[in-house]
Amino acid sequence: MSLERLASELKIFRAFPDKLKKQGLSVEVLGDFCFSLQNKSFKKTLKTYDIFLSALIHGNEVGGAGVLNALLEYILNNPNSLKTKLLIHLGNVDAALKGVRFLEKDLNRSFLNNRTESLEERLARKIEDLVKDCAYNLDLHQTNSSSKTPFFIFSYSQNSMNWARFLDPKIPAITSVVERHKDGSTLDFFCTKNNIPSCTLELGQAGFDGIQIEYGAKTLGKILDLPDITQANFNNMYKVLETIYWDQKRIYLNPGFENFSSIQKGQPLGQYEDKSEFLAPYTGALLFPKYGKIADQTKELVTFAIPIQSIQDLEIP
Repeated sequence: MSLERLASELKIFRAFPDKLKKQGLSVEVLGDFCFSLQNKSFKKTLKTYDIFLSALIHGNEVGGAGVLNALLEYILNNPNSLKTKLLIHLGNVDAALKGVRFLEKDLNRSFLNNRTESLEERLARKIEDLVKDCAYNLDLHQTNSSSKTPFFIFSYSQNSMNWARFLDPKIPAITSVVERHKDGSTLDFFCTKNNIPSCTLELGQAGFDGIQIEYGAKTLGKILDLPDITQANFNNMYKVLETIYWDQKRIYLNPGFENFSSIQKGQPLGQYEDKSEFLAPYTGALLFPKYGKIADQTKELVTFAIPIQSIQDLEIP
């Protein structure tokens, strides 16, 4: 990751409020890296804000900042295209400037706990207050390893599935009916608990990538106007089966896995620290493989998912 490129993107982001105001748009600055945006000609909103847009919830996942800047540049040049009221927020900027996922505690495991001891927990409380006033949430993330495709992930509700499929009906979508992380709750899960349709868009491997930014900006172009969002089906949907953590007995994942690698039950996936094999417990798709410092820091190894065809497939065994 280029910290120089990041510094440039942050400078561009902070300059947008003044530029957008000069184009006649209504802008309210709510913090150094947070502002609302609305076309004065379109004042009807679903709630205080229509959509909460966030990036840099994980500091090392910088591509979302590039996507938001590309979207804002489009709005700047096409102000009449904006017919929704957006609330735009960059999350863990301090961690991003140090090139790390987080400083004290993973921000995207810090929701729904009411604590304020760490920097990230204080950020989470502020974000919770912001997103509660929004009709929809869209959180931009990236993966630590390469991915065969961008994909959505969200806690299941029909409205969240409709929201993800409105944004892009073709890419895979991963869902679960419970919080899949044992070390805390995500922004997406917070939204689900507060009846806010929400999804996370995983753009691809972390960094500034032109193809990812182009895809992300094109996808976000759909939120400039919100038609009635129709009910979606289970096409190209996956259900999370389990996220594997290691505690005292370290597991090392074999190199070369990427998001959506196909696996078979019993397939060797890695080794425990005593050199015994770690075998795949399921047949399906492998997601979020973690290596090196990220695996050491989070103690999270990998997530397993399987394709589903209906709401019945989501039922907890």
